[in-house]
Amino acid sequence: MDQRALEQHLSEVNADLTVGIKYIERRRQIVFLLKEADPRAAGAKRLLQEAEENQAILAAEADRLAKELAALSLAGSGGPPWYGAC
Repeated sequence: MDQRALEQHLSEVNADLTVGIKYIERRRQIVFLLKEADPRAAGAKRLLQEAEENQAILAAEADRLAKELAALSLAGSGGPPWYGAC
């Protein structure tokens, strides 16, 4: 993937992460309001858990993209100053 595509993809993933944070917070509020006794709480908790898992996947993807972008930028600059000194 070229640098421009990586930057665009990273931007999209970061936007999804922002939306995910708001969604998870709302789900947490719902679970809190439903409490343990309400039969709907199990479904709400499951949705919260799924959202948190998806958020973790998105965060890992953002991290991977950022590292790939940094490596691509470093390679384009000819590498670190010590590159080739060995």
